[in-house]
Amino acid sequence: MLAWSTPHAYSSSTTTRSRDELGELVASINRMAVQLDSLVRGQKRFLADAAHELRSPLGRMQLAAGILQRKADEEEARYVSDLKEDVEMLSDLTDELLTFAWYRQSYRMAMS
Repeated sequence: MLAWSTPHAYSSSTTTRSRDELGELVASINRMAVQLDSLVRGQKRFLADAAHELRSPLGRMQLAAGILQRKADEEEARYVSDLKEDVEMLSDLTDELLTFAWYRQSYRMAMS
């Protein structure tokens, strides 16, 4: 029987020594559960790593946009303002990804 002990933590508790079609099915389900668990763990790790790696460049971009805004004339200021809004949106999204990854990890640890 497949058991979901934590969100997306797949494990199979079914064992069989049978060499018939049922035994092959059980073995196939077990392999699939292991692969699925590995893929989900990799996805979570990628999500957290990507969000973390995006924070530094976005912070530098926010700082640079602030400097540009102070030095820009009226016409340029409109473009810089749009740039700052876009960078802020990306920064907020990155923060949400990090928060999501942190909550998922905390929940998984609490369920262990």
